[in-house]
Amino acid sequence: MPGTPDLAPAPPEAAPTLEIAFAHAVGSGVAVGFTDGRVVIVPPDWHPRLAYATAEERAEIETDPLGLHWPALNLDLSPMGVLREGPITESETTLCDWRALMDRRRAQIAAGEEPEPHYPTLPLPDWWDEEDGAESA
Repeated sequence: MPGTPDLAPAPPEAAPTLEIAFAHAVGSGVAVGFTDGRVVIVPPDWHPRLAYATAEERAEIETDPLGLHWPALNLDLSPMGVLREGPITESETTLCDWRALMDRRRAQIAAGEEPEPHYPTLPLPDWWDEEDGAESA
């Protein structure tokens, strides 16, 4: 109606995108730089998997603007996860299972064997065509 004020709320302003520019292993921690210029040092005791990692495993960091990934550790951190101050909690059961898997994987690598995957591989269903990775007709 003419003369009726618009009661719809104004759209929220877009929050600035938090993006990671780089990450490097530094001593026993990880230095993470953001595109806005901030640099954060993540100490290993903030994440039990980083604390348990070898220097080589900790140094193998894959970065992209939306997060960090450590393939050998099966660990991902988002930009907000990096900025979070304080330890990240993980259940003792999950952590014990992960440590046992890491010990087995390290022994397999040391013996020159292919390490077992982080997750069990499940058998493919009968209808899956392994040659082209698609469903069979």
